[in-house]
Amino acid sequence: MLLLEDVIGTGLTLGTILQHIESFSPKSLKVLTLLDNPKKRRLNVTVHYSLFTMPDTFVVGYGLDYQEKYRNLPDIYEVNY
Repeated sequence: MLLLEDVIGTGLTLGTILQHIESFSPKSLKVLTLLDNPKKRRLNVTVHYSLFTMPDTFVVGYGLDYQEKYRNLPDIYEVNY
């Protein structure tokens, strides 16, 4: 099984999801993320495939939003606030 995630930050949500999936004893379980932010990690989760390692910033665009805005931007942008 391959779990796809958009952004992995603290790892808390992913850890909960992985624990639930592992309770079904899949033959294999791998994690792929578009953006990995390891500096924010609070839970040690294994990310098998990471397309981009991002700096400790907040990003929008390409489906990622801030308060329901900016999701439709064609690229990923760093938000400076």
